[in-house]
Amino acid sequence: MAAMTSRERMLRALRNEQPDRIPAAPDISNMIPCRLTGRPFWHVYLYHDPPLWQAYMDAVAYFGMDGWLHSVDGFYLSDPAAPPAEPSDEKRETVIVARSEERIVTRSYTQRRGQGKEWAPNVTVYPGPTRPPICQQ
Repeated sequence: MAAMTSRERMLRALRNEQPDRIPAAPDISNMIPCRLTGRPFWHVYLYHDPPLWQAYMDAVAYFGMDGWLHSVDGFYLSDPAAPPAEPSDEKRETVIVARSEERIVTRSYTQRRGQGKEWAPNVTVYPGPTRPPICQQ
């Protein structure tokens, strides 16, 4: 059997067919990709710089392993035969609502056309830019 690409190998294994070798796709979904960017994890999560999916794919390439994504934020496949989707009257956004040396606080909201913002009941708190990390590398 000729050598397969990582994609071919993963698809064969997922279809319960025999690949050229067992795919190697350990779960490195968050911490390792974020660390390889050289940025704190909260920077990747808060600013999406780079987006987590991109950091993951870069880590897969870095380690030369097989990898897979179950979703990519902002990217969806649709039925090509389906009519185009109507433009949404709804806007969703996450904004920074408080910032200090110790923490950054974000909160999400939804806004429908002609209506006010409907704020999420919870906030997300990230360590601040000058706060030392919880664990050292």
